[in-house]
Amino acid sequence: MTVPLPKLHVAVLMGGWSNERPVSLMSGEGVAKALESKGHTVTRIDMGRDVALKLAEAKPDVVFNALHGAPGEDGTVQGMMDLMGLTYTHSGLASSVIAIDKELTKQALVPHGIPMPGGRIVDCEEIHERDPLPRPYVLKPVNEGSSVGVAIVTDEGNYGNPIGRDVKGPWQEFDRLLAEPFIRGRELTTLRDQKNTLDSEKATLQASLQEALRQKDQQIADLQRQVNDQSANAAQKQTE
Repeated sequence: MTVPLPKLHVAVLMGGWSNERPVSLMSGEGVAKALESKGHTVTRIDMGRDVALKLAEAKPDVVFNALHGAPGEDGTVQGMMDLMGLTYTHSGLASSVIAIDKELTKQALVPHGIPMPGGRIVDCEEIHERDPLPRPYVLKPVNEGSSVGVAIVTDEGNYGNPIGRDVKGPWQEFDRLLAEPFIRGRELTTLRDQKNTLDSEKATLQASLQEALRQKDQQIADLQRQVNDQSANAAQKQTE
């Protein structure tokens, strides 16, 4: 029996003032429309400094956090909503604080065997005097979302050697950057077709179950053979 989900009042937080504001507005509007199509009541909130007041006035059942970058992903908004006693989507305060900070993320993951590139935090003044790592290397903000402010510094590039102060790059926006070795690889974007994917996952699951059952049958057969052999050996010893 399928239990219908309750219709909720959802506040969708979007916008904000990070570099990713335009993306947040797009994704937030998409979320809002999807929720409305399912019969939920939606309050759209383009986050400003009065966001706490707007949330208090809206009194939602749950907040959908569609913010990108700080302060929507760095624990700031999460801490505010915790204090307000609001239920919200996505990660909580501690996870957000760690995950937005690339240095903290490395400190959390590397001891557990997660491979990550080396590197170090550098003051931007330093990179105008010398390269912090052998080229090619990557410079990126320590605590920005997505790939905002990423620069790949190569011998063939036009950043200069050393990097020029007047050359456009993240060193003009941030005081400190994370320098990491450049790791060549492919970046792939995939499209998920829900129907075909579900059919494929169902087929994969059925195949896995069949293989598990086959292995279990084989184990039972092997065990039965061992029992029979032991019984035969015991019977032979008794006759001797």
